[in-house]
Amino acid sequence: MLRRRPALRFVLLLGGGIILANELQIDVGENLFLLAPLTLCTFLFFLTSSRGWFTLVLAHLQIAFLGFSLATIQEADLTARRIRPGSVIEPTLVSGILEESPIHQGNTLRLVVEVDSVYEKGKGRPERKRLMVLMPRKDVPVDPSFEAGQRLELEGRVDDFPRARNPGEFDYGRLLALSEIDGVLRATRVALRSGQSGKLSLRRWFNRVRSKLGEILEFHHGAEQASFLRGVMLGDRRSIPAELKQSFIDTGTIHILAVSGAHVAIVGLILYLVFGLFRMPRIAVILMTMGGLLFYMMLTGASSSIVRATIMGCVILGGRLMERRTDVYNSICVAACIVLLWRPLQLFDVGFQLSFAAVLSIVYFYPRLSELLRRIPAEWEEIRGLTRVWQVFAVSFAAQLGTLPFSAHYFERFSVISLAANLIVVPMVGLNLMIGSLTLAASFFSNAGASVYAAVNQVLANVLLGAVRVAADVPHASVETGAFTLKAAILYYLVLFGLFNLGRPARLKPVVLCIMVILTESVFGNVAERGERVMRVTTLDVGQGDSHLFQFPNGAILLLDSGPAGPGFDAGARTIGPFLRRKGISTIDAIVMTHPHADHTGGVASLLDEFRVREVIEAEPGARSRFHSELQKIMDKKSVKRMAGVGSEISPDPSVRLYVVHPLWNKDSTHSANNRSVVLKLVYGATAALFTGDAEREAEEQMRRRFGAFLDSDLFKVGHHGSITSTTETFLDGITPEFAIISVGRQNKFGHPSNEVIERMQRRGVEIVRTDREGAAVFESDGNIWKRIHWRTRTP
Repeated sequence: MLRRRPALRFVLLLGGGIILANELQIDVGENLFLLAPLTLCTFLFFLTSSRGWFTLVLAHLQIAFLGFSLATIQEADLTARRIRPGSVIEPTLVSGILEESPIHQGNTLRLVVEVDSVYEKGKGRPERKRLMVLMPRKDVPVDPSFEAGQRLELEGRVDDFPRARNPGEFDYGRLLALSEIDGVLRATRVALRSGQSGKLSLRRWFNRVRSKLGEILEFHHGAEQASFLRGVMLGDRRSIPAELKQSFIDTGTIHILAVSGAHVAIVGLILYLVFGLFRMPRIAVILMTMGGLLFYMMLTGASSSIVRATIMGCVILGGRLMERRTDVYNSICVAACIVLLWRPLQLFDVGFQLSFAAVLSIVYFYPRLSELLRRIPAEWEEIRGLTRVWQVFAVSFAAQLGTLPFSAHYFERFSVISLAANLIVVPMVGLNLMIGSLTLAASFFSNAGASVYAAVNQVLANVLLGAVRVAADVPHASVETGAFTLKAAILYYLVLFGLFNLGRPARLKPVVLCIMVILTESVFGNVAERGERVMRVTTLDVGQGDSHLFQFPNGAILLLDSGPAGPGFDAGARTIGPFLRRKGISTIDAIVMTHPHADHTGGVASLLDEFRVREVIEAEPGARSRFHSELQKIMDKKSVKRMAGVGSEISPDPSVRLYVVHPLWNKDSTHSANNRSVVLKLVYGATAALFTGDAEREAEEQMRRRFGAFLDSDLFKVGHHGSITSTTETFLDGITPEFAIISVGRQNKFGHPSNEVIERMQRRGVEIVRTDREGAAVFESDGNIWKRIHWRTRTP
């Protein structure tokens, strides 16, 4: 297979080198040090030897190191171009050209600006950067008429790229970096500098054309229908409502919003037929069709899926031009090679992975699924008559088979209803695309004529969007998958390949052997992991609130607090629940509520609904809020409530001690809720940790008098999010921690943590970990020392 398809061999070696570069993360100098000797050896052996197997091995290694080098160079370029907080004078004043029309997302205006000047102390200096500009809508001038190509002057502060806040979450900052965004500017002022429009670059010219075409669609359609058509026709999904996008995700039809193979096929067919009407020579028709596809690729933003589809289309048309048949796998791999040679880090782009996985699975599985149609008995002829329906089903099913691991990993869900939904959605999108093309073409001659086509498309779009929403509302339309690891994905593809090759023993035997090896490694790996006897504590980044997950050596799970809840956000449903599912956790042995404030107990209700919870532990809360009273009813209904106080030992693992050191049983009810926080002392071997909830000075003093040196701990969760009301000098002297965790929301309105508290700990040499800056804090103890786990492996 590899011998007959050289492009496949090349892309596998190139991709392997890119993956290796991503794992090792060496700099450009070290890369050249490794690459130069290999290149020289390959060249010498190629000239002097008989070009045997050793030269072939060196040549293959050279291709892999080419991928390694290109990825290293692109990574270095992304890092060098990055604008970070503190790298420029604040507030920052910049001037540049608007790349594309702004988009309103909720209460924020989002713009992409190609900056060419940065001003410091009134003087401008040239600086070419591409910035994502975010600005509250309330600060935007009334009726802004920003268009691509206009010069803007912006003032604000440079912000960090948004990062994954907890292990396993999607890294949006990395996506921005791979999209060639050099920084984020949170603007407080934006002004249009009239008469100073910049020269349009090729990218901005295509963005302007796309904006103009989008405006035509908006003129003839409602807002929601226009946003949908802009997505499927022009690759501009920015204005599609989040609720509608989620419906497409839940129904497994999100792929139609990415301009890809089906779109290129339809556009190519339209162009081929139109150019053929002019009775031009066949070679001219093919070349102009190829040119039209390249224009469409640039118009839609040149994403991975459209680049792949366009290259494949051009390769197929080129084969027709030379009257040669093309190998489809070779065509796919040629497309992948071009993309990776141009932008090697695109290998880690979600769109790239989904696009190539879908087309490869369609090419491989669809012919085998079609064979089933020929096996239908003659007496069921009426079923065989539904050939077109079966073909649509088979294409959708084949794509779903290939992309399931990627969907499960990135979206953490699998759509059960996707096959039925795609039977309706895929054909209708084809109609939307063709009629939408007629609308755009007719609009250049007659708005009245364009309105006729648009009216038909409006009805079709309404039916399609309505069908997607109805399908998304079907109970259990999508299933949350939780963790879907690389090992699980490999096992899935092996099983799938085996099922489709049951009648071919030569192919089946190595597949069965690989499956047995993976399963054996998994069994022994789990046994070895259980034998490690590690205590793990994860302080999740839930914003301005607290939530700590204790994973005990015996596998028991305890959750201390559950983060905040409020309008539009529930830490239990949005953060803690998905994290637990990624870890394969379905049962929580205990939830401990430190005190009845919503920033610590907000997620309990959703966790009780989604997970099996054996018990919920709390102290006597004193005065109850309305929120806490409702929570009590839920706990009483499930019979999971348990009270605790000083002296209680609540560990679900005999090898670990988990003591309640505050508050006293029913004797501190006059204190504030913060000072009645449940405080836990964890002891595992020679290591200890102290978690103080929102306990303030008064509670700290009581604990110090009662327990003295017993409070001494290596790991300390700072009280009340680092507020000045907690973590006194005398309390710190009694704890002497090595590590301190501050669970706090980014840029919170309370000003937490206090600089004074930070300075107190710094003077004592305490290593401080803040969730607002570093995301989740993960620590492990083997019974001898606490070790911090650095789960963020790289900057965006």
